[in-house]
Amino acid sequence: MKCFIPAAGFGTRMGDLTSSLPKPLLTISGIPLLEIAIRTALSWGIGTFIVNTHYQADKIHQFLKKFDSLDIIISHEKEAILGTGGGIRTGLEGQLQDNEYFLVLNPDLLLFPESSFYPFPDNFSGDALLYLSQKTEDDQNTSLKLSGGKVYFGEGNYYYIGLGVFKKSILSSVPLKQFFDFRELFIQLSKEGRLFGKEFPGKVVDVGDKELYLKHKDLFFIF
Repeated sequence: MKCFIPAAGFGTRMGDLTSSLPKPLLTISGIPLLEIAIRTALSWGIGTFIVNTHYQADKIHQFLKKFDSLDIIISHEKEAILGTGGGIRTGLEGQLQDNEYFLVLNPDLLLFPESSFYPFPDNFSGDALLYLSQKTEDDQNTSLKLSGGKVYFGEGNYYYIGLGVFKKSILSSVPLKQFFDFRELFIQLSKEGRLFGKEFPGKVVDVGDKELYLKHKDLFFIF
């Protein structure tokens, strides 16, 4: 299975921390977020990575050279940032058949799964599977409801942790090399009863904004 890691964003929520360094290269106990994502996926047996870049792309390209033994495909969004949906659609062009699955892993969230966890569940044949975690009272993430194994938007006590399994065919309506918000596709799939979900078996640490990052940047992390 191939894994898409979004790394093109401006890191606006990080404030001045990303003025001279792209967000994926911010570190947790000295390990860049992008490297943590790659190592996490490697622990699941992932063999190929697609990483999209835009903001301060040269620094990410240089960093990825340290992984020259891995199969990493860089999808550089030179002219304009494409959003997660547009970035995935463009980055996967020519990489997969429509009936094949791919993984998305967002570096903004640190995952500590149970040792037996594997992201592609046995006998899954749906179009999209989101991994979810329980929300806390002060959680500002989009509220999602998990019912009968399917995900619905609106009132709910779950949020998407940035880890999902998707069939390539769901991208057929997403324009190539144009901006597209992946959330729009999630909403449509949910309305059609095609958005599946599972509760993530483990701990999730969100480091997606400056306050959360500074709170957890010294978190001990070992692979």
